[in-house]
Amino acid sequence: MNNFKRSLLQATTVAMLAIAPVYAADSTASFTSGGVGDSEEVAIKSERANYNVHLLLTEKSGAYLSGVQITIKDRQGNAVVDAQSEGPYFYAQLPDGQYTLAAESEGKSQQRKLLVRGGRSPDLHLTF
Repeated sequence: MNNFKRSLLQATTVAMLAIAPVYAADSTASFTSGGVGDSEEVAIKSERANYNVHLLLTEKSGAYLSGVQITIKDRQGNAVVDAQSEGPYFYAQLPDGQYTLAAESEGKSQQRKLLVRGGRSPDLHLTF
């Protein structure tokens, strides 16, 4: 296999792993994260329709963020998502209901109420 084909295969494998869904322990929620670099951004955006919660994570300057701790809890306080973002895009698929979203980056934290109704929720842009 020549170097070009090997590099293409490696890049494709990395992009596929970056957008592979991850399931929470109770299997009621799945999520994915990524978007670092042009090809990964295209790959994760192509998965957007498979998720009903869409987060964009940036600094106040507009620069993309990764490594943001994301926790989503249901009304009973059970964590249905507890993960660290792998890029500026974080997508989750949640059943209809009310949730509390907490995000933390470099000592700064935010908390939002999240309502999923009819399989949809508003997009959120969190800035730190």
